[in-house]
Amino acid sequence: MAASDAKTTQQPTSATPAYVKLHRACLAGCIVLGPLVVLLGFVFDPTGGVPPAISGIIADFQAVSPLRIQLFLFFNAATPFFFPLSYLGLGLLAMRRAPWLSTIGIIVGLVGSLPFAVFVVPEALVAAMAQLGGSNTANVALWQSTTSQGAIVFLQFSWVIGHLLGYVLLGIALGRARAIPLWAACLI
Repeated sequence: MAASDAKTTQQPTSATPAYVKLHRACLAGCIVLGPLVVLLGFVFDPTGGVPPAISGIIADFQAVSPLRIQLFLFFNAATPFFFPLSYLGLGLLAMRRAPWLSTIGIIVGLVGSLPFAVFVVPEALVAAMAQLGGSNTANVALWQSTTSQGAIVFLQFSWVIGHLLGYVLLGIALGRARAIPLWAACLI
């Protein structure tokens, strides 16, 4: 029996299962692709990321190429597929040594990043208004009515506050957990 115990202790430990490797690879991809997709959305944004009044937005959309508008809309539509999972991946990195902070960071980041999909439709609406002829009073009234709805304003605030606060909390959690170098945690 002692010989069999020696044999079992000398055998290499089992390799990480393929599904775990796949999970880790997908989450690592989302950690990189989430912010990259958002950045590319801002790069192609006809307004430069800070939209003026509706007449200015329509003028900005009219001034750029249709390809740039389509790239802007594409990257904004792709954001909800990567961005929320980036919070999950970062939080799981810090979970062992900073469980509460990483859990709160994941929740705040998810709550802040999930509403992003809602904003693609109004952006496509502005693109259609720009293509169809500009800022007439009906278009301006439609835009102002849509963007001033309480639910839309709530989602805008949850996006702005949530996605930023989620990254701050996860950066602190990653720094405290020493899961990444301190300089990288500070950059997050």
